[in-house]
Amino acid sequence: MAFTFHHSEDTPWIDVLKALFDAGYLLVATYPIRSDESRGEKASFGSKKIEYDIIHVCRKRLEDPQPVAWARMRRWVKSEAQQLKELLEHTHGK
Repeated sequence: MAFTFHHSEDTPWIDVLKALFDAGYLLVATYPIRSDESRGEKASFGSKKIEYDIIHVCRKRLEDPQPVAWARMRRWVKSEAQQLKELLEHTHGK
């Protein structure tokens, strides 16, 4: 399954991720792409302009999830965010 979702607040993101996990999905990849606005078309979410769309790719879980320590999860999220930041800076400039 692949989808995009736009929101500037944390709670809706938590709700979407919880619903995915509760339905037996894993988030396996994200792909940032320039939004329509960046190509001269009108794209916004409410009053905020959207520069990037992020395509979220999911798959059904094949096994039951195993507990993960918060510190390990935090390191993983930080690493993923840094890689995404570097990709965006390299691809689209600073």
